[in-house]
Amino acid sequence: MKVLLVLVCCLAVAMAQFSSDKQRASAMNECQEELKVPDSEVEDPSKLGCLYACMHKKVGYTDADGTYNLRKLAGSAYNQRFEEAAQRVMNMCAEQAKGDPCKMALCLETTKEF
Repeated sequence: MKVLLVLVCCLAVAMAQFSSDKQRASAMNECQEELKVPDSEVEDPSKLGCLYACMHKKVGYTDADGTYNLRKLAGSAYNQRFEEAAQRVMNMCAEQAKGDPCKMALCLETTKEF
């Protein structure tokens, strides 16, 4: 459990360094409009995951094909230790998501909050 917490913290720090809260909030608002998700449904996990997936794409966490880019996530904090930690979290989320980009994004966002 401690190892997972450290991994999650590494991912959270990297995400924070790469994109400001303002960028993320702006992207989420754009995605909410694009996906036509009313305020009353934003917290619905099926909608929230897709909002996160859209936001990840807009702020550059994912490439055009939806593949997560660890170097973009980490920015200047990128190093081998970060890559290994982030890859473990990404693998865990990928296993849970089973190819669904919305579930993948939701897992990454909720896991970093542990």
